[in-house]
Amino acid sequence: MSLMERELDMAVVSVPEVLSPTLQWNLLFLEPWVVLFPKSYPLPSHDPLSWEELQLCGLPFIYHGKYTANSRCFNAIKGFERRAPTNKFELDSNFMIYEFVSQGIGWSITQPQGISLFRSSSKIQVRRAPAELEKRKVFLVARRNCSEDLQAKVCRTIQQIIQRKVEDTLGQSVSWLPKEFQFVSD
Repeated sequence: MSLMERELDMAVVSVPEVLSPTLQWNLLFLEPWVVLFPKSYPLPSHDPLSWEELQLCGLPFIYHGKYTANSRCFNAIKGFERRAPTNKFELDSNFMIYEFVSQGIGWSITQPQGISLFRSSSKIQVRRAPAELEKRKVFLVARRNCSEDLQAKVCRTIQQIIQRKVEDTLGQSVSWLPKEFQFVSD
């Protein structure tokens, strides 16, 4: 981690990789996982879908590449590998995953923030992920000698940006989503 090599003073991360007494971990928010399906794909009306329903849906699971943040998060989820569908393939690009889903090639699990940037999001249905997938924790990590005032300001700014994005953009197309985020107050 570049913080450990003193190349950076702060970083936003979602998977605690290094727990060191020289680092300060500030929890920013908890973000839900969502399941993406092609818009016209027939699914049961209840939410969330179960792992069994996802495994038997008939479409391949599009897995995030093993060097992506999403993949590291999946690997941190206890038992994910044994629950992941056997019919799957891997892509390293969120854009490509969204594009494949919108074209009916498969389904995926992701964080909702990237969906708002995808121009064809109207071709995707966004559903709640299975209950076993705990929300992703997003942190601001700083070296201990980094100004606490600066850390607090950066935390507030990131939280405000994400909260606005969730409410103004994602909340318009997926009405239940803003309630699923949990923002940590100072």
